[in-house]
Amino acid sequence: MGGFGALHYAFKYPVMFAAVSASMPALIEHLPKEFYQEWQRKLMGEIFGDPPDMAFYEKNSAFRLASTASLPALKRMTIYFDCGAQDRYGFNAGTVAMDKLLTQRGVPHEAHIYPGGHDWPFVLEHLAASLEAQSKALGARQYSK
Repeated sequence: MGGFGALHYAFKYPVMFAAVSASMPALIEHLPKEFYQEWQRKLMGEIFGDPPDMAFYEKNSAFRLASTASLPALKRMTIYFDCGAQDRYGFNAGTVAMDKLLTQRGVPHEAHIYPGGHDWPFVLEHLAASLEAQSKALGARQYSK
């Protein structure tokens, strides 16, 4: 839930962050009213309740926060997120939806759907791109020998 948390806090408090990166964020545009699958209960049940508290979820959804956050604050932040096309939780659909929302709002960001699933090899393969986005946002210079 690290990617979800990173985007949640960045969109909730955009003036406090220069950059945010998320790998395989748990982006679910519309939380199902009932968790039919065990992974949904394990992943989201402890956070949003089982059955989920829909009002609480809607208030804290990364989608709601991204759609209502200060546009100037969002536009000055570096935003990077990625997800695997074969994400076993379906977070790739949420990644595409968040990309669309930010694009519609005119918020500069970098979103990628790469081949791969929801696992550590995916993170390791794309970690450098995430760290590069963070480094640029923080003004770090490229190290050369």
